Amino acid sequence: MGSENQFTNRMAERQARIKKKRLKRQLFLFGLFVVAALVIWIIIFANMHHYVKQFPKDKIADNIIIASLNVSGMTKKEATELFAASQTRVDQVVITAKVNDQEVQMQAAALGLAYKDVDKVIDEALAYGSRGGTVSRYFRLKKLAKEGKTFKEDLQLDKDLADAVFAEQVAPLCLQPKDAAITHVDGKFAIEEEQTGFTLDLEKTRAALEKKVNDKWDYGDIVVEVVEKKQEPRVKKSDLEGITDLLGSSNTAAGSGARVQNIQVGTEKLNGSIIMPGEELSFLSKVVPFTAENGYAQAGVYEENRVVDDYGGGICQVSTTLYNAAIYAELEIVERYPHSMTVAYVYPSMDAAIADDMLDLVIKNPYDQPVYVEGFLDGNGLINFNIYGKETREAGRVVSFESETLNTEASKAVYEEDPSMNFGTMKSEGHASDGKDAQLWKIVTINGEEVSREVFNTSHYTTSNVKIKVGSAGASSSVLSALHGAIARQSESEINAVIAGGSGGSSDASE
Repeated sequence: MGSENQFTNRMAERQARIKKKRLKRQLFLFGLFVVAALVIWIIIFANMHHYVKQFPKDKIADNIIIASLNVSGMTKKEATELFAASQTRVDQVVITAKVNDQEVQMQAAALGLAYKDVDKVIDEALAYGSRGGTVSRYFRLKKLAKEGKTFKEDLQLDKDLADAVFAEQVAPLCLQPKDAAITHVDGKFAIEEEQTGFTLDLEKTRAALEKKVNDKWDYGDIVVEVVEKKQEPRVKKSDLEGITDLLGSSNTAAGSGARVQNIQVGTEKLNGSIIMPGEELSFLSKVVPFTAENGYAQAGVYEENRVVDDYGGGICQVSTTLYNAAIYAELEIVERYPHSMTVAYVYPSMDAAIADDMLDLVIKNPYDQPVYVEGFLDGNGLINFNIYGKETREAGRVVSFESETLNTEASKAVYEEDPSMNFGTMKSEGHASDGKDAQLWKIVTINGEEVSREVFNTSHYTTSNVKIKVGSAGASSSVLSALHGAIARQSESEINAVIAGGSGGSSDASE
């Protein structure tokens, strides 16, 4: 029994020794494996590091394209300069826009065609091969070497610039809609039907052009088909069929000379205007520019309280006559200005001055129906404006206007010495006009009974004095002294007496 136990113990010890040797061998092999793996990893990592070191972090990695430009190996500055040079090429491209059988050419620079976010995309390209640790960079750079990478960077139009150029140069080539028109001949109204047209679809045209320049474009000149969309006319025949009644009218005497030509031109430009419900009519927008090419001649106009010749002189009489027709038609007066001095063709506060880019007459249609403006010069030399529409005001209602002058400052002659003129010579300059403050009353009667009276507008007119230059050259010292005193006192009689008692001279004073 004892010998059996000894044998068992010896076998157990032997197995334990075998297991221990086996474990040591396994540990040794594992350690050998770890060391080998570590050595291999160190070798691999060293190779990765060596490979990655070939690509400096301050330069864009190989095989990187931005838009269509190869920026491989470039610094940010070099890539930026490359895009700047490319932009110069883009700026010089000629873009031809075609509308049906018509076309217009534009410079790409005028449309603001440019790269959108160059700096941002260059930064992204630079970071693509430089960010992260050695391992991630290695695999990214290897992938670049095999496949490359393209960063999207589109050329885009400057919306505001492009739309402005398209609207000015391209839109007029579209077949514009034609409004219905109305004429008044021999007491009858005739209506010409409207025509549907087309207008430029700015958004789709911009998109078509941007697609062309971002789709394998070689910087060559471009032809783009303009996209149009249907546009209905603003005024239709059905809108004008309700115009049957005279709402208000006015006329003034046109006078003579070159101003009649300007009055004729201005009146014709206003004739036939349609003001839709709630819309406004700007007088200036209809008659400018005041140039010979637009039919105008030089005639007298007010300028800084004096009368000078300029193109369009007399146009204010057209606006004044229209203004009076409008107030009798009870249209809304949005904008109106008095002249700097009173005018002869209407009472104070019944005028409407016009000055290019400064003073306008703007009237608004407050009715539910459109109104039609008729303007013409008749055989009696009168400017006539009639405003027609649909009469909706109360039966028996009559509107009238009364001008009231609140105060007057009389003009006068102002004498001043002119040593460049011979003694005894007088010459007048300027235009005499009394200054006034005035207001216009609007009176409404119904069936002859006054129902309202209110101040409709107020106006201030500046006094304009005539300047009379008195020559003093050649006068003796005593005569000159007397003349100075008479001029200082602004005494016409004394000045005339000095001249009469002096050494001759002549007078050509006139107004």
